[in-house]
Amino acid sequence: MSFKNLLIPVLAALSLVGVARAVPAADYDPAKTAILLVDPYNDFLSQGGKAYFLGQSTINSANLIENLKNLAAAARAAGAKVVYVPHAHYEPGVYDEYPFLNPAQRSITQFAVFEKGSWGAEYHPDLQKQPGDLEAQHHRLASGFAGTNLHELLDGAGIEYVVVAGMRAPTCIASTAYYAVELGYHTTLLSDGIAAFGQEEVDAVVNVSFPTYGHKIMRTDAFIAALTAN
Repeated sequence: MSFKNLLIPVLAALSLVGVARAVPAADYDPAKTAILLVDPYNDFLSQGGKAYFLGQSTINSANLIENLKNLAAAARAAGAKVVYVPHAHYEPGVYDEYPFLNPAQRSITQFAVFEKGSWGAEYHPDLQKQPGDLEAQHHRLASGFAGTNLHELLDGAGIEYVVVAGMRAPTCIASTAYYAVELGYHTTLLSDGIAAFGQEEVDAVVNVSFPTYGHKIMRTDAFIAALTAN
């Protein structure tokens, strides 16, 4: 086995320590912690959504909707922030300033995913905003930070720890998490709080890419226990 092939599973195992054991509550002071709920749209998460069929298997296998509901409720009860990080709604011309559309933008344009004013661009009925939640400006590529006010919202709320959850693992989830680390936030990924267009996409983020740059990977119930331990 090459050194590279040996190193990757070791790094993944070290990052997954939080899955197997409780994390001290001090790691997640609710007053300094925010849940970044990325793109919880009907088009992704609801039966009949334009992209639902692509993610249905991983949404179901992760029990994603129930996990996100529990996560948001626990965060609000503990005094942590729930921050919605939505993708731009599609309308003609939304990507006119981009001379080279990436695969996600081409698909959104072709099928009018997250179309402005449509049911598909509304948040899942079980994941609606509540009083006290924050909502960032819409991102037009992958990162929830690039070209938005997300960093300003978090900084203004005194946030130091972010927990990334939602859709889609290798695009908006991974890019938002990367950017959070670069901005200096302690960044946690929930292994059963994300989904994608196939298990291989989730596995690539959880087992390969995130362990090389992120701070902690946890299951949703373990994170809730850590957040609410006090």
